[in-house]
Amino acid sequence: MAKVELDTAEGKVGDVDIEHVNGVGGHLLDDRFLVLLRNIFGSHIIQAFEDYLPVAMLDFMRNFELTKSNMAPEFSKKYVFCLHAALIKKYKFLVPSFRGKDAFSPNPRYGDKVTMTDHNLVADETIVWFFLKEAVEKVIEFLQSAFEKLQIDSNTAIIVTGGYSQYWKLRDVIRQKFSKRHVVYMDSPAETALIGALMVLKEIEAKKTFDSNLYTTEIIISQ
Repeated sequence: MAKVELDTAEGKVGDVDIEHVNGVGGHLLDDRFLVLLRNIFGSHIIQAFEDYLPVAMLDFMRNFELTKSNMAPEFSKKYVFCLHAALIKKYKFLVPSFRGKDAFSPNPRYGDKVTMTDHNLVADETIVWFFLKEAVEKVIEFLQSAFEKLQIDSNTAIIVTGGYSQYWKLRDVIRQKFSKRHVVYMDSPAETALIGALMVLKEIEAKKTFDSNLYTTEIIISQ
């Protein structure tokens, strides 16, 4: 988290204070999603996917990254995760009892709350949230701690960014926990690092920090 003070009169960035912690963010959400998958399919099945079908498994995780912003089951109370055809084929090879079935429950523990077809994994909201809530709760704990350490008062606008910020449940919990704060979400959170870098560049150019005789005008921004 970065606390940025802006000089509105001159349109410049003032003081910047940063609070950082490891183990909080989108990576933890991905880890919890893998725990969910291991509980549904079994650890040996997911390990087989990772060992023998790494590309298909990576594609599945990328799909989770892309679709988590749409994980808002207001109507059906179900989450739908697209499955790579290679994973379906491998699963039915490893578990012959499911061959020839259009839809089935991969784990009797969850019954019809978790079902699988030749294209999707469909899970009840309560099952998914049980596994993903830790990732959301850790973000809330970090925000509460950072607000205190950085002495951020209730009148300060909060800009939440990054791909994780698109997860609707995180937004929902933030809205509940920090209802008195003005929270802003970026339309394109992945572009925020670029926007920030351009703001810094503008500041540098305004102060004429770069000597044109020493530096080239080409600047590469890596994200």
